[in-house]
Amino acid sequence: MSNKHAIRGQRLTAAGVSSTGAIAAIDGPTLTEGIKRIVQEQTLSPAAVETPLTTVVPKGSEIVLVQGNVESALTGGGTTVTWSLGTVADPDKYGTAGFPTQADSLAKNSKSNWMAGEDRVRLAADETIVLTGCATGGAADGNTALTNGSVRIVVIYDTWAPLADA
Repeated sequence: MSNKHAIRGQRLTAAGVSSTGAIAAIDGPTLTEGIKRIVQEQTLSPAAVETPLTTVVPKGSEIVLVQGNVESALTGGGTTVTWSLGTVADPDKYGTAGFPTQADSLAKNSKSNWMAGEDRVRLAADETIVLTGCATGGAADGNTALTNGSVRIVVIYDTWAPLADA
């Protein structure tokens, strides 16, 4: 039995991160086609209840990892007693302070480490990840803006690199 189709494959692996998303790896038939793993890193100094990352995760992508670490203590007030990473509609979609064990905190070095399981979901639309000052438990917005402090956020996602034109 003959094999009509040759197996071709390339893998590019690179180190680095950026606020706009650095390519960490490409798996595909060439070094410019296939699946791209993107690593985005940004440090936010919030001055609102919700502070968005500057770069959106594009439609069709699958988010693999979302991490946050308070580098300089945050200040809340009122019902704002913790922070979460998610979307405007779902503030703690990607975790809250202490995640995977929730612990309300605005303190320096409070962390959230969310990782997708085998049931990763392909995004149906572009998604903006938001740092939110939250009420107890992290699932709902607090009533006072986060001020002072900063949070380092890392987002890793897989997306596709289109096939080259014929």
